[in-house]
Amino acid sequence: MHTVEKTSSIKKAALIAIIVNGILGALKTIGGFLFNSHALLADGLHSLSDLIIDFMVIIGGHWSHQAADAEHPYGHQRIETALTLFISIFLIFTGFIIGYDAFRGMLHPIMEPTGKQALLLAIVSAVANEGLFRYTLYLNHNIKTDLLKACAWHHRSDALTSIVVVIGILASIMGFQRLDNISAIFVGLIIIKMGWDYSWESIQQLIDRGVDLNTSDIITSTIQHTPGVEKIHQLRTRLMGQDIFIDAHVMVDPFLSVSAGHYIAQDVHKKLMAKLPQIKDVTIHIDPEDDEVEDKCSNLPNIKEISEGLIAPLRKKHPGIIDWNVHFINHEMHIDIIINPSQIIFEELHANLKNKAEQFHSAINTVRILSENQTIVILPKN
Repeated sequence: MHTVEKTSSIKKAALIAIIVNGILGALKTIGGFLFNSHALLADGLHSLSDLIIDFMVIIGGHWSHQAADAEHPYGHQRIETALTLFISIFLIFTGFIIGYDAFRGMLHPIMEPTGKQALLLAIVSAVANEGLFRYTLYLNHNIKTDLLKACAWHHRSDALTSIVVVIGILASIMGFQRLDNISAIFVGLIIIKMGWDYSWESIQQLIDRGVDLNTSDIITSTIQHTPGVEKIHQLRTRLMGQDIFIDAHVMVDPFLSVSAGHYIAQDVHKKLMAKLPQIKDVTIHIDPEDDEVEDKCSNLPNIKEISEGLIAPLRKKHPGIIDWNVHFINHEMHIDIIINPSQIIFEELHANLKNKAEQFHSAINTVRILSENQTIVILPKN
């Protein structure tokens, strides 16, 4: 689903929640005063406090799906994760308050008559919050965002809280007050567990947790089965919301051209994106050898030093040198020199090359002299 559609769905869910929570909060708060129900009053204040979370969902839904920019090259998905963490902490706090208040009420019961109208309001609240839960999960089924998922389960916690209020009011009317306290403690523990699970998931993402083992195996298998890849020697993944970012080092034939290595990298990228739609970006580093533990060629001379120290002096004596190339493999250099044989006295080149190579650097393993007579034909495109 496109970013615009995701943002629209999140805003729609949040706006509906704001309307429902606003109406329910006002009705339950007023009803708590009018019908002498402390439980209904507390539930009403709880619904009004949920408006803060609903506004945060709108903010998070808007900013977390903004495109990457210069200051945030990986996008803004961390906003969604941070807000999910906040909602999770709010869930834990809510569960603790419900449990604590119920425990205190069980120790010090206050016998006050409660109006039956309060029971109807509590039932309406439970049904409405359960409806919000199911509707939000339905929206999240298409867009797959942790923010909406956490918000949905927050609505479920509100529904459970309202059910506790229903039980409490009903028990109060029947003369069994402690039953509602025990139920409230149980629901409070459920909400705390729910909040803890989501907060732990958010914390893991904020510290760049990688994908699960099964997804990692799929990624590894996809890379290994890409033609041209000889080995994976480094693979790192990280989660940002529902998006996956991949960094991988793959080994290819060390004598391939740069363009061929780039083609393999692009092929890996394409196959991974097609295999797992949740992959946001892939960075492939092409290696000629396994350098994960040791950089085997870091102490060798660079291209400019080879050109100035070896090739340029040879060209002064042998202008028939057309081109050259070098391969850095396992602490050594393998150099190819391409010549026009009509402009070269091979015996002199061989002697000078052997002498210069020995003087230049001991890491030169082989030097291949390749002959280019002439370009016979360039086949045009049809």
